[in-house]
Amino acid sequence: MTDEEVPALSIGVVSGDSDSRNRAWGDSAMAIARRVMEVRAGKESPLKLNVIYHIDGRLAPNEFEGVRTGRFSKKLMLLAVQVAVRDTEAEEPERTATLLAGLAQAVEQAEVWARRKRMADSLPELRDIASNLCS
Repeated sequence: MTDEEVPALSIGVVSGDSDSRNRAWGDSAMAIARRVMEVRAGKESPLKLNVIYHIDGRLAPNEFEGVRTGRFSKKLMLLAVQVAVRDTEAEEPERTATLLAGLAQAVEQAEVWARRKRMADSLPELRDIASNLCS
């Protein structure tokens, strides 16, 4: 994969269970991923971001809460940020709102990381993609 092939923002999901509630969270996350693919067209960013939703579950419980920085590929300029999602009973609008809030926190975490590493003062391209998802 070349640098040009890495999108500015991408979404991944790690499911901690295979029950219907966990699948519903995964389906909501994948719906956001499809929207991200539409909104990110033509957008570039000095730091690319892969947001990975970790949906809590019986088989693979989350070992963290909130948002945390994951791996960074200097070659691809790609940072993974993980978002812990509680596997709670929730209807679709609430699931989407929770996931979008996690996405916003992940972008903020990426900006903090980029400033600390002196890569960028801000990541307006990523913020723009995230804000377009909420409108």
